[in-house]
This record gives sequence, C-alpha cells and structure tokens, in this order.
Amino acid sequence: MDTLYPNLYDRFKTEGLCPICLMEMELTPRYSCINGHTVCHRCKPYYYGCPTCKAPLNVEILPLQTDAPPPTHYMPHPLPPRSYDVHSPSAPSMNDFLDREKRAWEPSVPSENQQLESCSYSHLGCWVKIPEHLRVLHESRCQFRPHLEEEHMPTDLHHGHEDLVECTYTAAGCRVRTVPWRRSIHEKFCIYKDKFEAVNDISDGLASATIADNDYGGDPDELVQCKFERYGCMVRMPRRRKYMHEEKCNYKSHQGDGNDEFFVYPAQPELDPDEQVECRWSVNGCRVRPKRYRAQIHEDKCNYRMEECAYKYYGCSVMFMPARKYAHESTCEYAN
Repeated sequence: MDTLYPNLYDRFKTEGLCPICLMEMELTPRYSCINGHTVCHRCKPYYYGCPTCKAPLNVEILPLQTDAPPPTHYMPHPLPPRSYDVHSPSAPSMNDFLDREKRAWEPSVPSENQQLESCSYSHLGCWVKIPEHLRVLHESRCQFRPHLEEEHMPTDLHHGHEDLVECTYTAAGCRVRTVPWRRSIHEKFCIYKDKFEAVNDISDGLASATIADNDYGGDPDELVQCKFERYGCMVRMPRRRKYMHEEKCNYKSHQGDGNDEFFVYPAQPELDPDEQVECRWSVNGCRVRPKRYRAQIHEDKCNYRMEECAYKYYGCSVMFMPARKYAHESTCEYAN
C-alpha cells in the first residue's frame, strides 16, 4: 500500500489522521502494529488485529501533550435490553439518555476469527478493511468515494493549490481540479465525459471523411455561412469548423427529404461577425461580450452557464451550475 499510494499514506501519517474514521488522533492514544499501520483509540476496540496486515495492534503511542483530557469513546452507547412485560414508551427520557451517554463504555472484544470486509470503493483504490458495523462510518468519509470534489466533508484531506491537476475533460467544460491519485477516480464519473467523447467522435469523423464539396475548401479561417441558413441558422464560423457545426446545428432537423429548390426563402439580414454581443448567461452574472462569431464557443464554456435537469421531460424545471448536476439529480423528486 505504501508503494501504490505513497502520497495519501504519507498524508495520513504526517497529519495524524486515522485511516478508518479520518478523525485526528494526535491528542489521544493511538495503536500501531510492527509494520507501522496506525488506528485511533476510537476504532481500535473494533479490531482483533491490524486491518491492513492482520498483525497485533500491541504498540500504544501516547499523545505528546501530557495534560490532555482522558479519551472519550464517541460511538453511541447501546441501550439496555427491555422486558416485554413493561408497557411504557420505548424511548428513555432525555435525562436518562444523557446520563447513559456520559458513562464510560467500550464495545465487546472482537473474536480472533473476526470477519473484515473490504470497503465498497476498493475497486477505486481503497485498501481499508472494516467490520460491518463500521462500514457506513468509513464509507461516508472514504477518500476514494466518487464525487468527493462536489460534495466536501469536514473530514476530507486539504491539499495545496500547487498539488492539484486538471481533469482530462477540461476542454468539454469541466472545471474540477483534484490531486493526481484521484484524477482517474473523478474522470470515471465526470459529467463531461460523454460530451468530450462525442466531440472527439465528430472530430475523428471529420478527419477521416473525404470531403468533395468545394464549400469546405479554401482558407480555413475564412468566415462562412452554415448550409442551413435558409432554415434560420445565422451562425458564421471559420471554414475549418463548418462541418463540425453543421453536424450539430439546431436547424438540421428542419431539412426535409424533398427538393428545397422549389421553395424561395427570404434573404437573411447580413450580421457583422465582429460585432460584440451579450453572453446568453449575462442574466446570471457574466459580463463578457464576445464577438458574434465566437458567442457560441464562449457560451458553451462560460463559468456562469446553467444546465437543465436530466428529468426535465418528467416535469423538473430546475436550472443549476454544472458542478451541482450529480447532487441535484441524485435527489430529484422526478427521478422515479
């Protein structure tokens, strides 16, 4: 594990964090095995041996601060068994509950043949093995969980700005910056992955296509009209982007199977491609005024861009920032 994830393992050691519950353990006793794997006093009672190498956790490391208060076990105390003959409300009174929580308590000693299960995110790199009753605690704070960048928790590790790298799908609009060892995890679940791959497919098709139409030849930077201009498209793009635009043009669906030469369309007004226009997302705070021929490019990557919910056809009308897409759609009332 040290060789596979040296950065994360060193962070746990240098910052004094327990790899199970991710809480600090510098001011409380902690326990280590002969291989240097450490757990805090809160998690140690739940393990018969080291969760990493199964060696005994028989090395106690006391805190440097000698006048620190005695450690307190923060796990919920189990309620005493109740007799079925007692016909009273099942919940204890508030005072009884608080008194019970203040008493010293330790969980039962685990057996030698204790069963430890792998974290649900082991396929993403997590090496921690946990007993079943600690699963929810660990997995809710696991540093390998997906969408950690969008849903931060106080127990998450903090990284310096210089340690962060950009997502591969930055060109498609992703603004997430994460540490190198989490980059592959984020990219598996990145909401811009499909968009990036779709653009790549179009680019590959453009590169492999044999274009015989003279309309695509000439100066690649010359501004030209879309071939769907007659249907209402007023976009002017560099010639090199003409094919890519026409493949995605919103007016492509208006093209009929019949011969359009029989129809006369009114001439469209000539618009200055260098005229500065307002961004579509100016109502959300964008103050950029791109040139008309670059307006669409800017709006696709605008920091103020909003997205619609995937369940909009089921009735959801919420608009949100792209980074909030997963957080909203996972709890959308129209998802079912």
